[in-house]
Amino acid sequence: MPAVPEEGRPTADTASDLRDFWLRFHESDLCQGLDAVFLFRPNGMEIWCIVEDEKDLDKLNELLTPLRPNYRIAVYPTRPAVEKRPIEGHNPPPSLWNNEELRTFLSDPFVSAMNAPADPSKPRPLTTSQTDMVKERMIMFSEQTLDWNRRLRRYAADLPALTEVASDSSLGPETRARAFSICAAHAQAIERLATRLNDNLSEAFPKGTKRPKSPAETAKTDVPKAPLIESARELSNSGITVTRRVYRFIHPQRHTVGLADLREPSLLEALRGLRRMANGFAHSLPPTQ
Repeated sequence: MPAVPEEGRPTADTASDLRDFWLRFHESDLCQGLDAVFLFRPNGMEIWCIVEDEKDLDKLNELLTPLRPNYRIAVYPTRPAVEKRPIEGHNPPPSLWNNEELRTFLSDPFVSAMNAPADPSKPRPLTTSQTDMVKERMIMFSEQTLDWNRRLRRYAADLPALTEVASDSSLGPETRARAFSICAAHAQAIERLATRLNDNLSEAFPKGTKRPKSPAETAKTDVPKAPLIESARELSNSGITVTRRVYRFIHPQRHTVGLADLREPSLLEALRGLRRMANGFAHSLPPTQ
């Protein structure tokens, strides 16, 4: 099997049917189900993709069916190894279980109040049922956070190529307008997911390090001053960088989160900055019908 190619995008030399398919791949949000790289040829295209759900691959092949009689289409799927749960049960990541703020947030407040010790300096240990409940909630918290993080990364990774197509003057106005519309949808999704991640992860930081957001800060938008394609790359790079940090927060190399991250929640600041960047990028796009 040949080596995996670099990311490709359709150009004016690409057959119109293949350009339309590439746009529909992103319009339909199939780009969220399949992490794909396209390589366009004069008589067809190659698609290299990571498959996490076979239904997404089936949908891809269904969309490709009308193209196959007229073009040479090659799909190279890769299926990541499925992580097996340990025999002793499914436990949350140690970094989260050792996070006192998060354990308190995910505990039942009524049970905690009933079992409150007379001496706050000597907290009572959790019962087995309480421990199991907190673990299950923490697992759900981890899976939800990582899913949002994965989705944000894919939206961010696709943005530069979409912006290049939208800005390509050699392409027709309809193609460019569709690409601009997809860019706006991706930027809005990045903003929405960054907000969700910030809200989720803020519960894992000590209360003293969190400051309430003012109305002015909430409404603030970072309107980019750089050319559109450069702004798209900056937003993409920032999004990918932030998602790496979120993943390391859940799965740090040494199973603990650094004290600097706890004392100064720069990760939360980065997520808020990413939200502003995405909002500003969306506002810098030309209006579409």
